[in-house]
Order: sequence, then C-alpha cells, then structure tokens
Amino acid sequence: MYFNELKIKFKEKSSQLPGHVQHRIYRTLSWLNQADNIANTDKKFPDLDSEFISLWIAFNAIYARKDWIDDKERFKAFIKVINDKESEKLNKILWELYSSKINVFLKNRYVFRQFWDFHNSDGIDAKHWNLAFEDANLRAQQCLKFKNSEELLLILFERIYTLRNQIFHGGSTYNSSVNRPQLITACGLLKELVPVFALVVLNNPNDDNWGHPFYPVIED
Repeated sequence: MYFNELKIKFKEKSSQLPGHVQHRIYRTLSWLNQADNIANTDKKFPDLDSEFISLWIAFNAIYARKDWIDDKERFKAFIKVINDKESEKLNKILWELYSSKINVFLKNRYVFRQFWDFHNSDGIDAKHWNLAFEDANLRAQQCLKFKNSEELLLILFERIYTLRNQIFHGGSTYNSSVNRPQLITACGLLKELVPVFALVVLNNPNDDNWGHPFYPVIED
C-alpha cells in the first residue's frame, strides 16, 4: 500500500537526506524490492520463506542502530515514535486490512516463544506456557478492542521474531506446509508496515531516534 509512496518520496528527497538516513532507506528499499520480486515471480506457488527473509532484512535495515544496549527497550522506543508520527497509516493496516488475520495469527501457538521454551527445557510445566499464552492473547484482545496500535505492534513483532528465529536458525524446512499460515500473515504485515517505518524515517531525517547503522558505507 505504501511501498510505491516510499519509492517516489525517496527519489524526490534522496539528495537532501543525511548520508546515514539515505543509506538506511536505500538498503531498505533494495530488500523490499527483492521481496516484491519474489512475491510476483510465482503467485501460484509463492516462495514465502525467501520473501520473509528479504522483508525481515528490510526491517533491520531501517531499524537497527550501532549503539543500542537493550534491544527490547530500543524497539519499544522505535514503535512509539512511529506510532506518534504515522498513527493514521498504522491504523489503516492494523484495523482495516489485517484485523481478522491478526486475530488468527495471535492464536497460533507456534509463534509463541514460551511454547518452544516448554518443549526445549526440562522441568517447565505445560501450565506455565498455557497461562502465559492466555495472558498475552488477553492483552492482544484488549489492544484489538481499544485499537491500541502501539501495544499491538509490540506483541505482533514478538511473535514474528519467534517465526524469524525458526527460519534463520534452521528450525523449519524450506517451503514446508507446516508454517505456511504464519508466514502468509507475517509476510503480509511486514510488507505493509516496513514501508511506513521507512516513510517516518524519510520524513523526519534529523530525529535522534534513528541513530547510525552498525554497518555504515565505508569509502576507500
């Protein structure tokens, strides 16, 4: 929805941006373009794994910075800024495009970290992850009910991060039917949300929240 807007605005404003912001958005766009190419190569049998990987890298390109200490707190601060500056776009994605799919996605235990903690650790009671799952989903339902975009995004990205770990750390089979429902929703959300994140950075290039990327462009 906002991918084309990002491309147009970046082309218009690129020369006026600070170098580190320009590089962030350029890198983000390159991976968004790759994800888009993958998605359009074979719509009947989409390569969701490769699309997800490209979208996650696009997200990291716009988000990651060299000097954060607590990544969880950094992400909270990042989402707060995004929501403060572009709540209208976020609301359109979360409440108009994806509300029903988000509801299903959040009820999927396979993207809930404590579910895997239970299966990978001795001595953890099944009740522990079940109660945590119920509590997290109750919070999510409250977010959906009262349209709390900021809190909902934090919950969603925690689940998407669990899916990311499964794929990046070899915990899933390529093109497996097992995790298709999760991947479809995660790819859809990232495809819509990451361009909004990039637009906020583009429109507020001097905001200190973005910081500098960990891997800057080094001129020889």
